[in-house]
Amino acid sequence: FEKCMEIYLSIGDEFGIAHTNDNLSYLKTLQGDLSEKNLQNFLSSKEYYESSDMKKFVAENCMYIGFYYLKKNDLQNALKYYLEGYEKSKDLNHILLLKNISIAISDIYTDINNYEQAYKYYVEYKTYSDSLFNSTEIEKATQLEMQFKFDKITEIQRIETENKLLLLEKERKIQQIRLISTIIGI
Repeated sequence: FEKCMEIYLSIGDEFGIAHTNDNLSYLKTLQGDLSEKNLQNFLSSKEYYESSDMKKFVAENCMYIGFYYLKKNDLQNALKYYLEGYEKSKDLNHILLLKNISIAISDIYTDINNYEQAYKYYVEYKTYSDSLFNSTEIEKATQLEMQFKFDKITEIQRIETENKLLLLEKERKIQQIRLISTIIGI
């Protein structure tokens, strides 16, 4: 990522810089870097995404900032950013982000003893998980159905081609017999 950042900086690619900042900061957060500089990288990326009206990236960035604050054990700020990411993801109907953010929100509400909200977001998490599972299963079923239809069409075409060849061969033999009959009959 750091090599990518050098390239994006050298060519002035603002999106590349913002997105790489997000990825680097997320990795650093995973490694335990809870510095103010790391947070500022997230926030500068968020500012760029918002100014460019990149809603999906804003939602994802909010999830990353929520995770950063969660690692710092700052549950109020974590909840604030997760909820913002949740709302933006809901506007986009981005099921994967909604699933990931819902479980994080549920866990935070559990930690602060707000079990009613924890349950609400856990139900949301399960709904989105099931939705993702169902869409994956539907996609697999559709793919199998399409493969079956393709195989069936291919087999029909193969049989039709064989029948045409057999018919042509039969007609050739009839023509040959007629020709021989005509030659012998002369």
